[in-house]
Amino acid sequence: MEHNDRFGRSLALAHKAMHECVDERMAEHGASLATWLVLHHAVEEPDLSQSHLASRLVIEAPTLVRHLDKLEADGLLERKRDARDRRIVRVRVTDAGRAVETRLRAIADEMNAEMRAAVGADHEIVQRALERIREFAVASLAERKNHATAV
Repeated sequence: MEHNDRFGRSLALAHKAMHECVDERMAEHGASLATWLVLHHAVEEPDLSQSHLASRLVIEAPTLVRHLDKLEADGLLERKRDARDRRIVRVRVTDAGRAVETRLRAIADEMNAEMRAAVGADHEIVQRALERIREFAVASLAERKNHATAV
């Protein structure tokens, strides 16, 4: 295996392992990373439409609906039709949902601190590198989509 091939694989494996680690810790509180992310975005920006929330989470609408169905059944959020445009469904976190989000945010913050400590003094370099990788991927996808629609 060439050295260059390992970079992408290492990044993917690190992502997978961290996702599993966070999910396991949040499972101890009856939740998951996905649960926290949905609640967190809905707390940060109250009354987002389902489509805007899906966009913020970078997931497809049907995937979000499955999460919302469960969170609504658990009493952690409500969905209501927009008064001005009945096609739009707004998402609002309940008081119980806010309490859960606060507990899960503490776990996420703890995990972030642990990751920084594991990386050590280089954590800012790693952070900048990850941001550049994300920017590269977003630009590459946009370029490919533009090229595909131009053909």
